[in-house]
Amino acid sequence: MLKVADEKLVIIEIIGGSYGTEYYHIKTDEELEPVYWRFSNMIVSKEVHRKKKCYTYKIPLELLQKEFGEIVEVYEFSFTNSGAGPFCRAYKVNTKLGSVTVNDCPSTPMKFKIKGPERALVNMYDKYVPDMISRIKEIEKLLGIKLFLRPQRLSDIYKDPKNARNIALIFPNINSRIMAIKGYIQSVHELYVLMLLGKALNGETLRLSYREEREWIIEHAQDYPTAIVRAHGHVFTIWYQFSAEEWVKVVFPGLVKSFLSPGDLQKLAMEGKFEELGKILGTTPKNLSEAYKLIANFNKIQVRQHVKPDIVVFEGKYDYRGELEKHPPERILLIDAKIDVTENDFKQLLGYKKLFSKRFSKGKVRYVISAMKNVNYREALENAGYVIIENVFPGSKGEGEFINEIRAILF
Repeated sequence: MLKVADEKLVIIEIIGGSYGTEYYHIKTDEELEPVYWRFSNMIVSKEVHRKKKCYTYKIPLELLQKEFGEIVEVYEFSFTNSGAGPFCRAYKVNTKLGSVTVNDCPSTPMKFKIKGPERALVNMYDKYVPDMISRIKEIEKLLGIKLFLRPQRLSDIYKDPKNARNIALIFPNINSRIMAIKGYIQSVHELYVLMLLGKALNGETLRLSYREEREWIIEHAQDYPTAIVRAHGHVFTIWYQFSAEEWVKVVFPGLVKSFLSPGDLQKLAMEGKFEELGKILGTTPKNLSEAYKLIANFNKIQVRQHVKPDIVVFEGKYDYRGELEKHPPERILLIDAKIDVTENDFKQLLGYKKLFSKRFSKGKVRYVISAMKNVNYREALENAGYVIIENVFPGSKGEGEFINEIRAILF
């Protein structure tokens, strides 16, 4: 809420992720700067509502006039309780008259103030993400398919990557911005690698019985596949973000644990998958801010963590996950898309190998890492059975190498 009262600009800001929140930015030197950065000393009350922080600012109009002139522009960015948004309103505050006019914004303004450690990630996003989205759409058209994107933020990026980038920059907390941008880059790279898999197969997407169109369904940990493709005399079932959780519970109750990286947890937090985070971390966060705090302590939390590799390809036709138990596939390909490989990623990848090798001991499982950068722990991962393709991004040599490697494995 924004209003003028008693010669002061009163702003009530609700922060805590992108669900049921409102953030305010002030225009300074043609850039949007969080009100919190400039006027945190003007907060007169702090409250907590359902794990969200509520700040009330009272900023003297005289001070605003001295710093910004007669007309001050303030932008409000709000998210619904379901995570839709941001919805933008532009306020013009007349510091002489004490009046306020308001208009809806057609889209998120493009110039946000950036500082410190987030700058490198924003530059990385701008360098790679728009090109990856263009490539995704190009392959989608080539294959004659339609992507059905359930994750809200991934859908936002697909529609308008430049505008969606700014959703992360709405947050006043630098760490929240960094985590969000990282999550966006990772999610888009995974979708891009999935489309490269589709190009490598270059086959016919079969119509799933529960869908009217030839869609590739992009959703986390679903019980039904992303797509079923017939190519070169084979049929392959593709799962995006395949969850082995049920197998861990039913088939391998004695398995100690597998590994997830903080990056994977950030993606779940970004998309509001708080219940799934609760299963992994042992505590269900109430909002994005709380989720980030739990993730920050990830290495200190000693609980069982569930496996969810980015892409798994099963030879054969499987309409539901339960069918994999009844008729185990003879050939499986596990693909994990990485920006780079951290120590936690390394442990995670070894966890994938341990679980899938046990589960498919009678079949043949192949493991591929598709990385945007050069990979740490390369020798150890190759000794563990991983094929590693580096520098996989649009226009790179790695893109062609990845496609050729997939074809060599599957055909």
